[in-house]
Amino acid sequence: MDNSSQILGLLLAALNTASSGRSPLATAYHPALGAASALPGGLQTLLPGAVPAMIQAALQALVPNAVPGVFPGVAPSALLTSGTLLDAHPVVVPGMSTGELSVISPTEVLPPTTESTPSTVTIKVIVRHSKACKKERPGLGKDCEDCDCRKSLYIYENGKDRIISARTRSWKKAEQMAKAETDKRDPLKQRLIEIERIVAAGMTAMFTAQAASSMSIEEATVLWLKTKAKEVRAKGSLRTHKSVADRIRGWAEAHNIQTVAEFTRIRLDEWRGEWGPNAVEPYNKMKQTTQSQFQSYFVGFLDYMVDAGSIEKNPVASWKGIPVDCDPPQPLSPEQFNDVLNAVEPYCSSQPGYWSKMAAEFRALFLLQRWAGLRILDALVLRRSGLVGNRLSLVTIKTGAVINGRVVPDEVVEALAALSPDRSGFKKRFFFWREGIAQDSLTSIWTKSIKEMNAYLRLEDEDGKLFAFKSHMLRDTCAVQQLVAGMGIDQVSHYLTHKSISVTQKHYTKWVQSRLEKFEVDYVAAMRKQGMRVSIGE
Repeated sequence: MDNSSQILGLLLAALNTASSGRSPLATAYHPALGAASALPGGLQTLLPGAVPAMIQAALQALVPNAVPGVFPGVAPSALLTSGTLLDAHPVVVPGMSTGELSVISPTEVLPPTTESTPSTVTIKVIVRHSKACKKERPGLGKDCEDCDCRKSLYIYENGKDRIISARTRSWKKAEQMAKAETDKRDPLKQRLIEIERIVAAGMTAMFTAQAASSMSIEEATVLWLKTKAKEVRAKGSLRTHKSVADRIRGWAEAHNIQTVAEFTRIRLDEWRGEWGPNAVEPYNKMKQTTQSQFQSYFVGFLDYMVDAGSIEKNPVASWKGIPVDCDPPQPLSPEQFNDVLNAVEPYCSSQPGYWSKMAAEFRALFLLQRWAGLRILDALVLRRSGLVGNRLSLVTIKTGAVINGRVVPDEVVEALAALSPDRSGFKKRFFFWREGIAQDSLTSIWTKSIKEMNAYLRLEDEDGKLFAFKSHMLRDTCAVQQLVAGMGIDQVSHYLTHKSISVTQKHYTKWVQSRLEKFEVDYVAAMRKQGMRVSIGE
Protein backbone atom coordinates (compact mmCIF):
# COMPACT_ATOMS: atom_id res chain seq x y z
CA MET A 1 0.00 0.00 0.00
CA ASP A 2 1.59 3.34 -1.04
CA ASN A 3 1.94 6.31 1.30
CA SER A 4 -1.00 8.24 -0.18
CA SER A 5 -3.36 5.30 0.27
CA GLN A 6 -2.17 4.86 3.83
CA ILE A 7 -2.89 8.50 4.67
CA LEU A 8 -6.31 8.33 3.00
CA GLY A 9 -7.21 5.24 4.95
CA LEU A 10 -6.01 6.80 8.19
CA LEU A 11 -7.95 10.00 7.50
CA LEU A 12 -11.16 8.14 6.72
CA ALA A 13 -10.84 5.91 9.76
CA ALA A 14 -10.18 8.91 12.02
CA LEU A 15 -13.16 10.80 10.67
CA ASN A 16 -15.33 7.69 10.98
CA THR A 17 -14.46 7.19 14.63
CA ALA A 18 -14.92 10.92 15.22
CA SER A 19 -18.46 10.62 13.87
CA SER A 20 -19.28 7.73 16.21
CA GLY A 21 -17.57 9.37 19.18
CA ARG A 22 -14.62 6.93 19.31
CA SER A 23 -11.81 9.30 18.32
CA PRO A 24 -9.79 10.63 21.28
CA LEU A 25 -7.74 12.79 18.94
CA ALA A 26 -10.86 14.38 17.48
CA THR A 27 -12.36 15.30 20.81
CA ALA A 28 -9.00 16.50 22.10
CA TYR A 29 -8.36 18.84 19.21
CA HIS A 30 -11.83 20.29 18.84
CA PRO A 31 -14.72 20.07 21.33
CA ALA A 32 -17.21 20.50 18.50
CA LEU A 33 -16.24 17.12 17.09
CA GLY A 34 -16.98 15.50 20.43
CA ALA A 35 -20.31 17.29 20.65
CA ALA A 36 -21.19 16.19 17.13
CA SER A 37 -20.66 12.55 18.01
CA ALA A 38 -23.64 12.67 20.38
CA LEU A 39 -26.01 13.39 17.48
CA PRO A 40 -27.60 10.63 15.37
CA GLY A 41 -25.50 10.30 12.24
CA GLY A 42 -22.54 12.15 13.73
CA LEU A 43 -20.93 14.96 11.76
CA GLN A 44 -22.99 14.33 8.65
CA THR A 45 -26.23 15.06 10.53
CA LEU A 46 -24.81 18.24 12.06
CA LEU A 47 -23.27 19.68 8.92
CA PRO A 48 -24.60 17.90 5.82
CA GLY A 49 -22.09 17.89 3.02
CA ALA A 50 -19.43 19.76 4.99
CA VAL A 51 -17.07 16.92 5.82
CA PRO A 52 -16.32 15.78 2.21
CA ALA A 53 -15.06 19.25 1.36
CA MET A 54 -12.90 19.26 4.49
CA ILE A 55 -11.50 15.82 3.62
CA GLN A 56 -10.53 17.01 0.17
CA ALA A 57 -9.03 20.21 1.64
CA ALA A 58 -7.02 18.16 4.13
CA LEU A 59 -5.75 15.81 1.42
CA GLN A 60 -4.80 18.64 -0.90
CA ALA A 61 -2.94 20.35 1.95
CA LEU A 62 -1.04 17.30 3.19
CA VAL A 63 -0.68 14.73 0.43
CA PRO A 64 1.51 15.54 -2.60
CA ASN A 65 -0.59 15.88 -5.75
CA ALA A 66 -3.76 15.11 -3.80
CA VAL A 67 -6.32 16.20 -6.35
CA PRO A 68 -9.53 14.51 -7.47
CA GLY A 69 -8.51 11.29 -9.19
CA VAL A 70 -5.34 10.52 -7.23
CA PHE A 71 -7.25 7.79 -5.41
CA PRO A 72 -8.75 5.48 -8.00
CA GLY A 73 -12.52 5.30 -7.94
CA VAL A 74 -13.00 7.95 -5.28
CA ALA A 75 -14.77 11.24 -5.94
CA PRO A 76 -14.54 13.82 -3.13
CA SER A 77 -18.33 14.25 -3.15
CA ALA A 78 -18.73 10.48 -2.69
CA LEU A 79 -16.69 10.28 0.48
CA LEU A 80 -19.73 11.05 2.60
CA THR A 81 -23.39 10.30 2.02
CA SER A 82 -26.49 9.95 4.12
CA GLY A 83 -26.84 7.22 6.74
CA THR A 84 -23.19 6.54 7.45
CA LEU A 85 -20.09 8.64 7.45
CA LEU A 86 -18.42 6.33 4.93
CA ASP A 87 -20.49 4.96 2.11
CA ALA A 88 -18.34 5.67 -0.91
CA HIS A 89 -17.40 3.64 -3.99
CA PRO A 90 -16.88 -0.10 -3.57
CA VAL A 91 -13.11 0.33 -3.51
CA VAL A 92 -11.75 3.34 -1.61
CA VAL A 93 -8.55 1.80 -0.35
CA PRO A 94 -7.34 -1.14 -2.44
CA GLY A 95 -8.48 -4.42 -0.95
CA MET A 96 -11.11 -3.03 1.43
CA SER A 97 -14.86 -2.85 0.96
CA THR A 98 -17.14 -0.02 1.99
CA GLY A 99 -18.62 -2.04 4.83
CA GLU A 100 -15.18 -2.75 6.22
CA LEU A 101 -14.24 0.91 6.06
CA SER A 102 -17.18 1.87 8.27
CA VAL A 103 -15.70 0.00 11.23
CA ILE A 104 -11.96 -0.02 10.62
CA SER A 105 -9.40 1.58 12.88
CA PRO A 106 -6.17 3.31 11.83
CA THR A 107 -4.09 0.25 12.77
CA GLU A 108 -6.14 -1.95 10.43
CA VAL A 109 -5.59 0.40 7.53
CA LEU A 110 -1.91 1.00 8.24
CA PRO A 111 0.20 -2.10 8.79
CA PRO A 112 3.41 -1.51 10.74
CA THR A 113 6.16 -0.08 8.58
CA THR A 114 9.67 1.15 9.21
CA GLU A 115 8.40 4.62 8.32
CA SER A 116 5.87 4.60 11.15
CA THR A 117 8.28 4.31 14.11
CA PRO A 118 11.99 4.02 13.28
CA SER A 119 13.63 1.10 15.05
CA THR A 120 16.71 3.24 15.78
CA VAL A 121 14.78 5.24 18.37
CA THR A 122 14.26 4.05 21.94
CA ILE A 123 12.24 6.05 24.44
CA LYS A 124 11.39 4.68 27.88
CA VAL A 125 10.64 5.83 31.42
CA ILE A 126 13.33 5.52 34.09
CA VAL A 127 13.39 6.43 37.77
CA ARG A 128 15.92 8.66 39.46
CA HIS A 129 15.74 7.34 43.02
CA SER A 130 16.37 9.66 45.93
CA LYS A 131 19.00 8.82 48.57
CA ALA A 132 16.28 8.06 51.10
CA CYS A 133 14.57 5.67 48.68
CA LYS A 134 17.83 3.84 47.92
CA LYS A 135 18.54 3.48 51.64
CA GLU A 136 15.06 2.24 52.50
CA ARG A 137 14.72 -0.08 49.51
CA PRO A 138 18.20 -1.15 48.35
CA GLY A 139 18.53 -2.83 44.99
CA LEU A 140 15.70 -0.95 43.23
CA GLY A 141 16.16 -0.70 39.48
CA LYS A 142 15.48 2.19 37.12
CA ASP A 143 12.20 0.64 36.02
CA CYS A 144 10.52 0.70 39.42
CA GLU A 145 6.91 1.89 39.03
CA ASP A 146 5.69 2.08 42.61
CA CYS A 147 8.02 4.59 44.26
CA ASP A 148 7.47 8.32 44.57
CA CYS A 149 10.79 9.40 43.08
CA ARG A 150 11.21 11.69 40.12
CA LYS A 151 10.66 10.13 36.69
CA SER A 152 12.78 10.80 33.61
CA LEU A 153 12.83 9.73 29.96
CA TYR A 154 15.72 7.83 28.47
CA ILE A 155 15.99 8.67 24.76
CA TYR A 156 18.31 6.85 22.32
CA GLU A 157 18.25 8.44 18.90
CA ASN A 158 20.66 8.64 15.95
CA GLY A 159 23.32 6.69 17.85
CA LYS A 160 23.22 9.01 20.86
CA ASP A 161 21.45 8.76 24.19
CA ARG A 162 20.23 11.41 26.62
CA ILE A 163 18.02 11.73 29.67
CA ILE A 164 15.37 14.42 30.12
CA SER A 165 13.11 15.11 33.08
CA ALA A 166 9.49 13.97 32.82
CA ARG A 167 8.57 16.65 35.35
CA THR A 168 6.43 14.25 37.33
CA ARG A 169 6.67 11.59 40.04
CA SER A 170 3.85 9.57 38.44
CA TRP A 171 4.90 6.57 36.34
CA LYS A 172 1.64 6.76 34.36
CA LYS A 173 2.12 10.43 33.45
CA ALA A 174 5.72 9.76 32.52
CA GLU A 175 4.58 6.96 30.18
CA GLN A 176 2.16 9.38 28.54
CA MET A 177 5.02 11.78 27.97
CA ALA A 178 7.13 8.95 26.51
CA LYS A 179 4.31 8.08 24.12
CA ALA A 180 4.01 11.73 23.07
CA GLU A 181 7.75 11.85 22.38
CA THR A 182 7.45 8.66 20.32
CA ASP A 183 4.51 10.05 18.35
CA LYS A 184 6.54 13.17 17.53
CA ARG A 185 8.89 10.93 15.60
CA ASP A 186 6.10 9.11 13.75
CA PRO A 187 5.48 11.01 10.47
CA LEU A 188 2.12 9.35 9.79
CA LYS A 189 0.75 10.11 13.22
CA GLN A 190 1.89 13.69 12.85
CA ARG A 191 0.09 13.87 9.54
CA LEU A 192 -3.06 12.49 11.14
CA ILE A 193 -2.88 15.16 13.84
CA GLU A 194 -2.38 17.81 11.19
CA ILE A 195 -5.34 16.50 9.21
CA GLU A 196 -7.55 16.61 12.27
CA ARG A 197 -6.43 20.17 12.93
CA ILE A 198 -7.40 21.16 9.41
CA VAL A 199 -10.76 19.44 9.74
CA ALA A 200 -11.30 21.13 13.12
CA ALA A 201 -10.47 24.52 11.60
CA GLY A 202 -12.95 23.87 8.82
CA MET A 203 -15.59 22.88 11.31
CA THR A 204 -14.88 25.98 13.39
CA ALA A 205 -15.60 28.11 10.33
CA MET A 206 -18.75 26.12 9.63
CA PHE A 207 -19.96 26.42 13.22
CA THR A 208 -19.17 30.14 13.25
CA ALA A 209 -21.16 30.68 10.06
CA GLN A 210 -23.99 28.54 11.38
CA ALA A 211 -24.06 30.45 14.68
CA ALA A 212 -23.97 33.79 12.89
CA SER A 213 -26.80 32.88 10.56
CA SER A 214 -28.95 31.83 13.51
CA MET A 215 -28.15 34.95 15.57
CA SER A 216 -31.28 36.18 17.30
CA ILE A 217 -32.55 39.73 16.90
CA GLU A 218 -31.80 40.42 20.55
CA GLU A 219 -28.21 39.12 20.25
CA ALA A 220 -27.66 41.05 17.01
CA THR A 221 -28.87 44.39 18.37
CA VAL A 222 -26.94 44.00 21.63
CA LEU A 223 -23.76 43.20 19.70
CA TRP A 224 -24.32 46.18 17.40
CA LEU A 225 -24.84 48.54 20.33
CA LYS A 226 -21.71 47.28 22.08
CA THR A 227 -19.72 47.97 18.94
CA LYS A 228 -21.21 51.44 18.55
CA ALA A 229 -20.52 52.22 22.22
CA LYS A 230 -16.82 51.90 21.37
CA GLU A 231 -17.07 53.91 18.15
CA VAL A 232 -19.48 56.71 19.05
CA ARG A 233 -18.21 59.47 21.27
CA ALA A 234 -21.34 61.60 21.56
CA LYS A 235 -23.91 60.31 24.05
CA GLY A 236 -26.73 61.73 21.93
CA SER A 237 -25.72 59.61 18.96
CA LEU A 238 -25.50 56.46 21.08
CA ARG A 239 -28.96 57.24 22.43
CA THR A 240 -30.22 57.34 18.84
CA HIS A 241 -28.66 53.93 18.15
CA LYS A 242 -30.50 52.52 21.18
CA SER A 243 -33.77 53.95 19.89
CA VAL A 244 -33.15 52.29 16.50
CA ALA A 245 -32.44 48.96 18.21
CA ASP A 246 -35.69 49.25 20.18
CA ARG A 247 -37.68 49.80 16.97
CA ILE A 248 -36.02 46.79 15.30
CA ARG A 249 -36.74 44.54 18.28
CA GLY A 250 -40.34 45.79 18.60
CA TRP A 251 -41.15 45.16 14.96
CA ALA A 252 -39.44 41.74 14.89
CA GLU A 253 -41.24 40.59 18.03
CA ALA A 254 -44.62 41.74 16.71
CA HIS A 255 -44.09 39.76 13.49
CA ASN A 256 -42.58 36.67 15.18
CA ILE A 257 -39.21 37.15 13.49
CA GLN A 258 -36.53 35.40 15.52
CA THR A 259 -33.27 35.82 13.60
CA VAL A 260 -31.57 38.38 11.38
CA ALA A 261 -31.51 35.82 8.57
CA GLU A 262 -35.30 36.18 8.36
CA PHE A 263 -34.98 39.82 7.26
CA THR A 264 -36.03 39.61 3.62
CA ARG A 265 -36.44 42.45 1.14
CA ILE A 266 -40.18 41.89 0.84
CA ARG A 267 -40.72 41.91 4.60
CA LEU A 268 -38.63 45.04 5.06
CA ASP A 269 -40.33 46.84 2.17
CA GLU A 270 -43.67 46.08 3.81
CA TRP A 271 -42.38 47.42 7.11
CA ARG A 272 -41.13 50.67 5.57
CA GLY A 273 -44.54 51.16 4.01
CA GLU A 274 -46.08 51.18 7.50
CA TRP A 275 -43.94 54.06 8.81
CA GLY A 276 -45.75 57.32 9.35
CA PRO A 277 -46.57 60.08 11.85
CA ASN A 278 -50.01 58.61 12.51
CA ALA A 279 -49.02 54.93 12.75
CA VAL A 280 -50.51 53.00 15.66
CA GLU A 281 -47.49 50.89 16.61
CA PRO A 282 -44.70 52.81 18.38
CA TYR A 283 -41.99 51.21 16.22
CA ASN A 284 -43.76 52.58 13.11
CA LYS A 285 -44.72 56.02 14.40
CA MET A 286 -42.24 58.42 12.83
CA LYS A 287 -42.34 61.80 11.16
CA GLN A 288 -40.62 62.21 7.81
CA THR A 289 -37.36 63.43 9.33
CA THR A 290 -37.26 60.55 11.81
CA GLN A 291 -38.04 58.05 9.04
CA SER A 292 -35.08 59.29 7.03
CA GLN A 293 -32.78 59.09 10.02
CA PHE A 294 -34.04 55.66 11.11
CA GLN A 295 -33.62 54.21 7.62
CA SER A 296 -30.01 55.40 7.51
CA TYR A 297 -29.23 53.75 10.86
CA PHE A 298 -31.14 50.57 9.98
CA VAL A 299 -29.24 50.12 6.72
CA GLY A 300 -26.04 50.59 8.72
CA PHE A 301 -27.18 47.91 11.18
CA LEU A 302 -27.69 45.43 8.34
CA ASP A 303 -24.30 46.34 6.85
CA TYR A 304 -22.80 45.47 10.22
CA MET A 305 -24.62 42.11 10.18
CA VAL A 306 -23.06 41.39 6.77
CA ASP A 307 -19.59 42.16 8.15
CA ALA A 308 -20.32 39.93 11.16
CA GLY A 309 -21.21 37.03 8.84
CA SER A 310 -24.81 36.82 10.02
CA ILE A 311 -26.23 37.49 6.55
CA GLU A 312 -24.63 37.24 3.12
CA LYS A 313 -25.81 40.60 1.83
CA ASN A 314 -27.81 43.60 2.94
CA PRO A 315 -31.36 43.08 1.60
CA VAL A 316 -32.11 46.82 1.59
CA ALA A 317 -28.78 48.16 0.37
CA SER A 318 -30.54 49.61 -2.68
CA TRP A 319 -33.17 51.52 -0.70
CA LYS A 320 -33.38 55.12 -1.85
CA GLY A 321 -33.12 57.85 0.77
CA ILE A 322 -36.35 59.28 2.17
CA PRO A 323 -36.68 62.95 1.14
CA VAL A 324 -37.13 65.33 4.04
CA ASP A 325 -38.80 68.69 3.89
CA CYS A 326 -37.29 70.43 6.90
CA ASP A 327 -39.15 73.24 8.59
CA PRO A 328 -37.32 76.42 7.60
CA PRO A 329 -35.52 78.25 10.40
CA GLN A 330 -37.67 80.85 12.11
CA PRO A 331 -35.45 83.46 13.72
CA LEU A 332 -37.01 85.95 16.09
CA SER A 333 -36.80 89.68 15.69
CA PRO A 334 -35.50 91.67 18.70
CA GLU A 335 -39.09 92.61 19.49
CA GLN A 336 -40.29 89.02 19.32
CA PHE A 337 -37.46 87.87 21.58
CA ASN A 338 -38.51 90.46 24.15
CA ASP A 339 -42.08 89.17 23.86
CA VAL A 340 -40.82 85.69 24.73
CA LEU A 341 -38.97 86.99 27.81
CA ASN A 342 -42.06 88.94 28.88
CA ALA A 343 -44.25 85.83 28.61
CA VAL A 344 -42.17 83.94 31.19
CA GLU A 345 -43.55 85.62 34.30
CA PRO A 346 -47.29 85.28 33.56
CA TYR A 347 -46.80 81.67 32.44
CA CYS A 348 -44.93 80.64 35.61
CA SER A 349 -47.46 82.42 37.81
CA SER A 350 -50.20 80.24 36.37
CA GLN A 351 -48.37 76.95 36.92
CA PRO A 352 -48.63 74.58 39.91
CA GLY A 353 -45.69 73.16 41.87
CA TYR A 354 -42.09 74.07 41.25
CA TRP A 355 -42.80 75.48 37.76
CA SER A 356 -44.40 78.48 39.44
CA LYS A 357 -40.97 79.46 40.75
CA MET A 358 -39.00 78.86 37.52
CA ALA A 359 -39.18 82.35 35.93
CA ALA A 360 -35.49 83.08 36.56
CA GLU A 361 -34.50 79.72 35.07
CA PHE A 362 -36.57 80.25 31.91
CA ARG A 363 -35.17 83.74 31.41
CA ALA A 364 -31.56 82.57 31.86
CA LEU A 365 -32.13 79.59 29.54
CA PHE A 366 -33.58 81.76 26.75
CA LEU A 367 -30.78 84.33 27.01
CA LEU A 368 -28.16 81.58 26.96
CA GLN A 369 -29.60 79.95 23.83
CA ARG A 370 -30.09 83.27 22.05
CA TRP A 371 -26.56 84.55 22.56
CA ALA A 372 -24.53 81.32 22.73
CA GLY A 373 -26.44 79.47 19.97
CA LEU A 374 -26.73 76.30 22.08
CA ARG A 375 -29.17 73.45 21.58
CA ILE A 376 -31.57 73.20 24.49
CA LEU A 377 -30.06 70.00 25.96
CA ASP A 378 -26.54 71.44 25.87
CA ALA A 379 -27.84 74.46 27.76
CA LEU A 380 -29.77 72.39 30.31
CA VAL A 381 -26.73 70.28 31.25
CA LEU A 382 -24.32 73.23 31.37
CA ARG A 383 -22.08 72.87 34.42
CA ARG A 384 -21.22 75.81 36.63
CA SER A 385 -17.56 75.02 36.03
CA GLY A 386 -18.21 75.59 32.30
CA LEU A 387 -18.69 79.33 32.83
CA VAL A 388 -15.54 81.29 33.67
CA GLY A 389 -16.08 85.02 33.49
CA ASN A 390 -17.77 85.65 30.15
CA ARG A 391 -16.53 82.43 28.54
CA LEU A 392 -18.40 79.17 28.09
CA SER A 393 -16.76 75.76 27.68
CA LEU A 394 -18.56 72.47 27.10
CA VAL A 395 -18.83 69.37 24.92
CA THR A 396 -22.04 69.14 22.90
CA ILE A 397 -24.28 66.15 23.51
CA LYS A 398 -25.41 65.54 19.93
CA THR A 399 -22.10 65.67 18.07
CA GLY A 400 -19.44 65.63 20.78
CA ALA A 401 -18.05 68.92 19.47
CA VAL A 402 -15.86 70.91 21.86
CA ILE A 403 -16.79 74.51 22.62
CA ASN A 404 -13.86 76.16 24.35
CA GLY A 405 -14.09 79.69 25.74
CA ARG A 406 -17.10 80.99 23.78
CA VAL A 407 -17.76 84.62 24.75
CA VAL A 408 -21.27 85.56 25.93
CA PRO A 409 -22.67 89.00 26.90
CA ASP A 410 -22.77 90.27 30.47
CA GLU A 411 -26.57 89.95 30.53
CA VAL A 412 -26.23 86.16 30.05
CA VAL A 413 -23.59 85.89 32.77
CA GLU A 414 -25.73 87.90 35.20
CA ALA A 415 -28.82 85.79 34.51
CA LEU A 416 -26.87 82.58 35.16
CA ALA A 417 -25.25 84.00 38.29
CA ALA A 418 -28.73 84.72 39.68
CA LEU A 419 -29.40 80.96 39.79
CA SER A 420 -28.06 79.99 43.20
CA PRO A 421 -26.43 76.56 43.56
CA ASP A 422 -28.28 76.20 46.88
CA ARG A 423 -31.75 76.25 45.32
CA SER A 424 -33.93 73.43 46.62
CA GLY A 425 -34.31 70.52 44.22
CA PHE A 426 -31.43 71.46 41.88
CA LYS A 427 -28.10 69.74 41.39
CA LYS A 428 -25.43 72.02 42.82
CA ARG A 429 -22.99 71.59 39.94
CA PHE A 430 -25.51 72.59 37.25
CA PHE A 431 -27.56 75.68 36.44
CA PHE A 432 -30.80 74.07 35.19
CA TRP A 433 -30.69 70.34 36.04
CA ARG A 434 -33.11 69.30 38.76
CA GLU A 435 -32.49 66.30 40.99
CA GLY A 436 -34.26 63.05 40.17
CA ILE A 437 -34.53 63.79 36.42
CA ALA A 438 -32.61 61.66 33.92
CA GLN A 439 -30.65 63.45 31.21
CA ASP A 440 -32.73 61.71 28.52
CA SER A 441 -35.88 63.28 30.00
CA LEU A 442 -34.65 66.87 30.35
CA THR A 443 -35.49 68.03 26.83
CA SER A 444 -39.01 66.61 26.77
CA ILE A 445 -39.86 68.06 30.21
CA TRP A 446 -38.71 71.58 29.36
CA THR A 447 -40.06 71.67 25.78
CA LYS A 448 -43.50 70.65 27.11
CA SER A 449 -43.58 73.71 29.33
CA ILE A 450 -42.22 75.94 26.56
CA LYS A 451 -45.00 74.70 24.29
CA GLU A 452 -47.58 75.64 26.95
CA MET A 453 -46.02 79.12 27.15
CA ASN A 454 -47.39 79.90 23.67
CA ALA A 455 -50.75 80.59 25.31
CA TYR A 456 -49.15 83.86 26.49
CA LEU A 457 -47.54 84.71 23.11
CA ARG A 458 -48.68 85.99 19.74
CA LEU A 459 -45.85 85.71 17.22
CA GLU A 460 -46.28 86.39 13.48
CA ASP A 461 -43.95 85.62 10.57
CA GLU A 462 -43.13 87.94 7.66
CA ASP A 463 -46.45 87.05 5.97
CA GLY A 464 -48.48 87.82 9.07
CA LYS A 465 -49.14 84.14 9.90
CA LEU A 466 -49.06 83.05 13.52
CA PHE A 467 -46.38 80.59 14.53
CA ALA A 468 -45.65 78.73 17.77
CA PHE A 469 -42.47 79.50 19.67
CA LYS A 470 -39.90 76.71 20.02
CA SER A 471 -36.62 76.95 21.90
CA HIS A 472 -34.63 76.02 18.77
CA MET A 473 -35.72 79.34 17.25
CA LEU A 474 -33.30 81.01 19.66
CA ARG A 475 -30.43 79.08 18.07
CA ASP A 476 -31.75 80.11 14.64
CA THR A 477 -31.89 83.72 15.84
CA CYS A 478 -28.26 83.59 16.93
CA ALA A 479 -27.13 82.14 13.58
CA VAL A 480 -29.14 84.50 11.36
CA GLN A 481 -28.13 87.64 13.26
CA GLN A 482 -24.48 86.64 12.89
CA LEU A 483 -24.89 86.17 9.13
CA VAL A 484 -26.68 89.49 8.70
CA ALA A 485 -24.00 91.18 10.81
CA GLY A 486 -21.32 90.02 8.37
CA MET A 487 -19.96 86.67 9.64
CA GLY A 488 -19.06 84.18 6.93
CA ILE A 489 -21.15 81.04 6.46
CA ASP A 490 -18.11 78.92 7.37
CA GLN A 491 -17.67 80.81 10.64
CA VAL A 492 -21.33 80.44 11.53
CA SER A 493 -21.14 76.72 10.70
CA HIS A 494 -18.23 76.32 13.10
CA TYR A 495 -20.04 78.37 15.74
CA LEU A 496 -23.11 76.11 15.53
CA THR A 497 -20.86 72.98 15.66
CA HIS A 498 -22.36 71.62 12.47
CA LYS A 499 -20.53 68.59 11.09
CA SER A 500 -20.46 70.10 7.61
CA ILE A 501 -20.83 73.57 6.14
CA SER A 502 -23.43 72.09 3.77
CA VAL A 503 -25.76 71.64 6.77
CA THR A 504 -25.48 75.34 7.53
CA GLN A 505 -25.98 76.30 3.90
CA LYS A 506 -29.05 74.07 3.66
CA HIS A 507 -30.77 75.82 6.56
CA TYR A 508 -29.57 79.40 6.28
CA THR A 509 -29.09 80.11 2.55
CA LYS A 510 -31.99 82.56 2.63
CA TRP A 511 -30.18 84.73 5.14
CA VAL A 512 -26.91 84.53 3.25
CA GLN A 513 -28.81 86.24 0.43
CA SER A 514 -30.16 88.77 2.95
CA ARG A 515 -26.59 89.51 3.94
CA LEU A 516 -25.66 90.15 0.28
CA GLU A 517 -28.61 92.47 -0.15
CA LYS A 518 -27.59 94.41 2.95
CA PHE A 519 -24.03 94.66 1.60
CA GLU A 520 -25.38 96.07 -1.66
CA VAL A 521 -27.44 98.69 0.17
CA ASP A 522 -24.45 99.74 2.27
CA TYR A 523 -22.17 99.82 -0.79
CA VAL A 524 -24.61 101.97 -2.79
CA ALA A 525 -24.94 104.35 0.17
CA ALA A 526 -21.15 104.59 0.41
CA MET A 527 -20.85 105.44 -3.31
CA ARG A 528 -23.47 108.19 -3.02
CA LYS A 529 -21.61 109.70 -0.08
CA GLN A 530 -18.60 109.96 -2.37
CA GLY A 531 -20.61 112.04 -4.85
CA MET A 532 -21.44 109.22 -7.28
CA ARG A 533 -24.87 108.95 -8.82
CA VAL A 534 -26.44 105.47 -8.59
CA SER A 535 -29.88 105.07 -10.18
CA ILE A 536 -30.96 101.82 -8.52
CA GLY A 537 -32.86 101.99 -5.25
CA GLU A 538 -34.04 105.59 -5.82
